Amino acid sequence: LNKIEQEKTQRYRTILDYSYEGIIALDQCNHITVCNSEAKKTLDILKKDVIGKKIHNLIDDEKLKNMMINENAFYDEVMPYHDIKIMMKKVPIMVKGEKVGSVINLQDITGIQDMEGKIRKKIYTRGHIAKHTFDDLIAKSDAMIETIEVLKKFSQVDSDVLIIGDSGTGKEICAQSIHNCSDRRKGPFVAVNCAAIPGNLLESELFGYVGGAFTGASKEGKPGFFELAHNGTIFLDEIAEMPINLQVRLLRVLQEREVIRIGDDKVMPINVRVIAATNKDLYQYVEENKFREDLYYRLDVLTIYIPSLSERGNDVILIAEHYIKKFGEKHHHN
Repeated sequence: LNKIEQEKTQRYRTILDYSYEGIIALDQCNHITVCNSEAKKTLDILKKDVIGKKIHNLIDDEKLKNMMINENAFYDEVMPYHDIKIMMKKVPIMVKGEKVGSVINLQDITGIQDMEGKIRKKIYTRGHIAKHTFDDLIAKSDAMIETIEVLKKFSQVDSDVLIIGDSGTGKEICAQSIHNCSDRRKGPFVAVNCAAIPGNLLESELFGYVGGAFTGASKEGKPGFFELAHNGTIFLDEIAEMPINLQVRLLRVLQEREVIRIGDDKVMPINVRVIAATNKDLYQYVEENKFREDLYYRLDVLTIYIPSLSERGNDVILIAEHYIKKFGEKHHHN
């Protein structure tokens, strides 16, 4: 009998100490009867032995203290504590219809967000990384050096960016460089060419879909590019070629920072920076009713024009020499 009781106790302790949630049990006088290691960590309680201590003597935040000792139950309350946010619920312990105490569950939301990012990265990693930095931009012309300086300033803020420039001016390299110089560098960089994907497929690729949402849809469903770019950057190349009906959905994503998969009714919040690029005159497209005006102004927060080669003087020679050397080494020719 003693061995069975020891096993029960050890099983009980293991469940408590390896739970992702902080768990505290209080008696009727707010004395702690149970407190696992996650609760101590979340509440920054340094004392090793807290059993029998009053909960309000261990917490220095008055609002949190009052919530814990209040008689009323509550669910999914979120409140700041020190430098984190905690989600809490409190339920009574009932024995034969009589309340004998209460249990408080609490979670560090910051930790949950970090865990969510790791899970998404582990499940959906498909090589969505930015390979280039500002060091890869070959430039000595004043026009390009000034452009790079502006791009570096853009990378230090989190606003959306619109890159304008002719084909071949390195718009994607600029977008990757902004990402790799920003606070989002550890997150994914997802590049989408809006002109290369047919309009009827672009919606499902951008926003994803649930299983069986349409004929030919995967049974498991599929995350969209915006989901894959969570906590990182999405690069929308050739944005002018996006169909008008999709521009409405994109506008909502930019405004609300949330997506709904095709065939679903669940709203999924996302944390994404959008960098769009085009070689067209978007304002002219607006006047011709080919591009939504509200979307244009939503994208036109930080705008940069990438100079073409004809504006970059001797940069042409530098670039030519770079590729001669690169392909010479590749093919073992001088």
